[in-house]
Amino acid sequence: MSSTTEEKSTASTDAQLQSQLEEVKPTAESQSKEQSLKPWLAVAGAFLVQFCTFGYVNAFGVFQAYYTFDQLRGYSSSDISWIGSVQLFLLWVLAVVSGKLFDKGYFTWLLLVGSILHVLFILVLSVCDTYAEIFVVQALGQGLSNGLLYLTSLACVSRYFAQHRAFALGVAVTGSGLGGVCFPILLNNLIKEHGFAEGVRASGYLVLPCLVLANILMRNPVEGHAGSQIPEGTFKSVVSDKAALLSAGGCFFVSLGYFIPFFYLQVFFRLHGISEHLTFYSLAILNGVSVIGRLVPNLLADKLGVINLIIPIDIATAAITYAWVACTKTGSAITFCVLFGFFSGAINSLLAPLAVSFARAPHEIGLRMGIASLIGNPIAGRILSSANNDYWSLAVWSGTTLLFSNVLFFWARQLEVGRKGTQRV
Repeated sequence: MSSTTEEKSTASTDAQLQSQLEEVKPTAESQSKEQSLKPWLAVAGAFLVQFCTFGYVNAFGVFQAYYTFDQLRGYSSSDISWIGSVQLFLLWVLAVVSGKLFDKGYFTWLLLVGSILHVLFILVLSVCDTYAEIFVVQALGQGLSNGLLYLTSLACVSRYFAQHRAFALGVAVTGSGLGGVCFPILLNNLIKEHGFAEGVRASGYLVLPCLVLANILMRNPVEGHAGSQIPEGTFKSVVSDKAALLSAGGCFFVSLGYFIPFFYLQVFFRLHGISEHLTFYSLAILNGVSVIGRLVPNLLADKLGVINLIIPIDIATAAITYAWVACTKTGSAITFCVLFGFFSGAINSLLAPLAVSFARAPHEIGLRMGIASLIGNPIAGRILSSANNDYWSLAVWSGTTLLFSNVLFFWARQLEVGRKGTQRV
């Protein structure tokens, strides 16, 4: 009798989770709501949050190059990459905390506290001198603030949209691409002309009004929601869903290799004699093209299915990454920035809709991607040191992890097609 009751309880919980986390079938009412002003104000606010959080992280290649050749030149590439990797790790893994707080209705507090901390830690970074100070402020401090803001903004957008969710999320995450254009240009030029402190402070002054406006534009998508609780998946329901676990594993391997060019591209170009001007603007070019990559696939994702798109895009990104080491001339360097920017931007924008469509508990994906982000770039730094700065080993590592993620994505797709009875997944 107790076994039957437990099974019924588990089935009930699973049914609630499916209704919350799988794509909602569009209705006339939902379509009408999506066309109103409030959801698109939320998209605009999320765009600004992405600009200030992931966009700032996308500029870490500037810090990696500056620390390697100037302020922290006594430290190895692996040591320095731990700063950006821990920052990325916290951005993803704090989805466990911020996701639950968001579900309990504390969206406004997450946004406000995260915004204050983010600006504060950027300004404090400008006066840091030692590795320990930089690690505490940039890795731990900014990682904390990013973790409070990143998932919160995307979850807000996701709650407002059903029919056009992938497109709305794609528009929001283009903010990170634009941030990846603006911040490298700003930091590279101001650090060169006025020093590290002035350059970093200026970036903080840019972030401040953006986050103030984001706090004005975004509102809790569920009124009267504070303190309430959305049912969470049982341990059994999470581990028994093979498609969700495989998609999470795919995200893990994407994150293991995806961020490596963002961290090491400027250093690679500088060591291989690419002009200083192109080296300075390489990340800006890459992230600028990624804005297009973040938008175009999401126009198709709502019609064709997210995982149907992410598989070929992931394969293309892996192939381009393998070719990275051959890009030692101006023309090939620009070509790499354009192609990798487009396809990596597409992957980045499709990960959030993928998490929504596959995961029983969205923070599970964040946790796995966080772990991958934590270890991926330090592993790359260690590979680089062992190979005496031979970037071929780095490109092979990055490309291979991206290829292996496709094995898991394809397996997850087959299971999901069988479960849903449609090729559109």
